[in-house]
Amino acid sequence: MDIVEAYRPDFYHVLCDGDTNSTSSKKRILKCIERTETFFNDCFERHKTSKCLQNSLLIGNFYSIK
Repeated sequence: MDIVEAYRPDFYHVLCDGDTNSTSSKKRILKCIERTETFFNDCFERHKTSKCLQNSLLIGNFYSIK
């Protein structure tokens, strides 16, 4: 986020833990979702409080488990 603030982009994408494939276990997929959600929430909180990013758009991934 320090780097994002330094560049002050028009928009940016929050990274995610997406190292899964069709043979990944349910445990691995759930861990991936948990890490992605935690990382997104941390970045979103920083985004909301950042004066540098007031005019930037944050893009994130959302997952759903059925």
